Amino acid sequence: MFCALLAITSAHTRLSANTALATKAYNQIKTMGVVRRDGFVRGHYKGLVKYLATGKVSGQKCSAFYKALCGDPDAVVIDVWMTRWYFGQHDVRPLSPRVYNIIVGKVRDRAWFMGVTPVELQAQVWCEVRGNTRSYADYLRQGRLL
Repeated sequence: MFCALLAITSAHTRLSANTALATKAYNQIKTMGVVRRDGFVRGHYKGLVKYLATGKVSGQKCSAFYKALCGDPDAVVIDVWMTRWYFGQHDVRPLSPRVYNIIVGKVRDRAWFMGVTPVELQAQVWCEVRGNTRSYADYLRQGRLL
């Protein structure tokens, strides 16, 4: 259950806030059986309520993150860091489902070429881009990843 809560509260959230929100939701569910609205942004709250009602994590990014957390080797999470890596830009806008799926396909193709699983490549790229202070466009110019 915690993996689902972590995935649901990850949208548009820093890692430290994400873990705090997931822990808060988990504690509320364990003690009260429900999640209270206060302290959660609307999108997180709706996702939590939906999960409690259906047992499913919704949304492309959140459901992919949930699968990755649960060990699915084919899961590819396209978040702000992956979008910056792919497009080489600092100003990231929401992706259409079509563009999201194109990026997922590129990551899967490259993973196959490199002999790693898609989730391994995505995690490697995420860590490199998130921890690097250079321009994200440098990755594209170097041709290191895709």
